[in-house]
Amino acid sequence: MNKEILFLVKSISDKELLSQEKIFEVLENALSISIKCKYSYFKDIRLFINKINGDFNVFRRWMVVSKVIQPDRQIAFKKAKIQKKKIKLNDFIQDQITSITLHHINTKEAKKIIFKKVQEEKQLIMLDEFYNQKGQIIIGTVKLIKNTYIILLVREFVEAVIYRSDMLSIRNIRIGDKVKGVLCAVYFMIDHIKLLLSQSNSRMLLALLNIEIPEVKEGLIKIKSIARDPGYRSKIAVESIDNGIDPVGACIGLRGNRIRSISNTLQGERIDIILWDNNLSKFAMNVIAPADIHDLVIHKNNHFIDIFVDSENISQLIGKNGQNVRLASQLLGWSLNIIIVDIMGEDQKSTYHFHNVFIKYFNFNRKIITSLIQFGLSSLKDLMYISYSDLLNIPGIDRKTAHFIKTTTNIFFSNNLKNKKYYNVIG
Repeated sequence: MNKEILFLVKSISDKELLSQEKIFEVLENALSISIKCKYSYFKDIRLFINKINGDFNVFRRWMVVSKVIQPDRQIAFKKAKIQKKKIKLNDFIQDQITSITLHHINTKEAKKIIFKKVQEEKQLIMLDEFYNQKGQIIIGTVKLIKNTYIILLVREFVEAVIYRSDMLSIRNIRIGDKVKGVLCAVYFMIDHIKLLLSQSNSRMLLALLNIEIPEVKEGLIKIKSIARDPGYRSKIAVESIDNGIDPVGACIGLRGNRIRSISNTLQGERIDIILWDNNLSKFAMNVIAPADIHDLVIHKNNHFIDIFVDSENISQLIGKNGQNVRLASQLLGWSLNIIIVDIMGEDQKSTYHFHNVFIKYFNFNRKIITSLIQFGLSSLKDLMYISYSDLLNIPGIDRKTAHFIKTTTNIFFSNNLKNKKYYNVIG
């Protein structure tokens, strides 16, 4: 019978691809449970198998406690001290039970327990495996199609679900088709593992970039941000860690083969690769290119950007159904305010012009600028000649603000008065 144990361990290990160490552990637990079922008066049983010859020993245990509450499981510290001098509280005293042999064990029941425990161990191993694959592409075979979701079979005891809202398209999908999705979540069910996949999540695009572009996978090109309208268009900001690598060209690939492969996987989704720049103004220009604009002004305090554009270029800037400007705003992380220059009135143009001049060259906040314009100050020359006392008469301007305005203005003019490029903004 001892050889039968060793044979059983080896056969299960080979079949289930689990280590023999783990099978021995499962087998010991299963046999212990079987013994408890037959000998119910043994409350705490431990069984140990010799992994070399297959012999096994059964022990009954008692926990050492200061006060015994469960006599069939616990032993008083004073009594345990007699048997073992160095015993401590919460240690165990155990006696070997020699009367139990393998013939006394319900092997049929033990095999059921072993099978169940082996399946649980396999699921736990797979659970760890899939937890480590979060954010990676998973491929499954379509098992079931419903109106709101599809079920994929990834492997034995592992199913994946993709909800309709997370799919690029559910049309033309049939039972047996292979479907890809990025792994977003892992759930441990009673008898199987359930994965939650998505095709519309930005992590799907990031995973494909890692697969198709070696420089991204190796960390030579960094993905700074992604804005996505799943199935239609995406914008990706990239930065090169190596000065010798063109990040945009590397992502697009020779004749566009790399980006085309990703686009085909995403059912023709258009992908724009944009060069990242630490300078927000330059990065914003890169993001809205190739749209032709007059100017842009960044409002740091209010976290939005004014973009000045002619009406003939507005459609290129905004894009179909506002898609281009919406994705640009997501990629930048800033709100975009589109201003059509040629339909503005002269007063409005003048106000906007000086409003933006005050922001661009002085970084005044919106409240200060509004107060200055309403008081009649509409040029840098006005700022240069207004006195400190007159500034204090403007509503909303206190001594600290007035001092800041005069100091900033004086520094600007002393540094730039001789520079011709500032003549058109002085007024």
